[in-house]
Amino acid sequence: AFAAAMAAANEIYIPEGTYAVTTLAVPNKRMVIRGAGVDATILETTSSNGIDFDNFSATYLNRFSVLEEMTIQAAPGTSGIMINNGGIKANNIYAIGGLQGIYLANSVLGDYQNIVAAGSSSGILVSTAPVPAVGEVVQLNNFANVSCAPNNGLEYPYGLLVSGTVQFYRNTFINLDCEHCSTGVQLSEGDGVAV
Repeated sequence: AFAAAMAAANEIYIPEGTYAVTTLAVPNKRMVIRGAGVDATILETTSSNGIDFDNFSATYLNRFSVLEEMTIQAAPGTSGIMINNGGIKANNIYAIGGLQGIYLANSVLGDYQNIVAAGSSSGILVSTAPVPAVGEVVQLNNFANVSCAPNNGLEYPYGLLVSGTVQFYRNTFINLDCEHCSTGVQLSEGDGVAV
């Protein structure tokens, strides 16, 4: 149903409810995916990349896609949201559980506001990815009012984790909350890492 809706239109609304989603690969076009609110629309994802913005060319055709007003509950060992070869505008999103809440790879021009992202490893992971394998670029992203530790009493290993041979440049963080993380921000010791 999700695949059919996204193939037929550029904007879909997911009404209140809890939905079991195996694979939600966003097509290579501008998409607006909107829920009824973080407490109303809940996607329980089981695929490795959750909501997957990974099927895009390096021309960044997805840079204006929008994801907002929902909770993504990721399965153990998976990502809540995967963004590769582009950037999205995400607003009022909870990406909880799994290995990481948000996985950024080769991401540019993203705008993330009012986000809660937490996982058994990290809230936000910036790491080498299958495409491109080495030297990915994560830059010019804006993060405002992002919490990597939901108020649930749990302690998380990392808030923001940057690892691998990542070119991590000119990213802006305003009100990044990692209070309940053992390590708030962990940057790779390799070359090319700069916030």
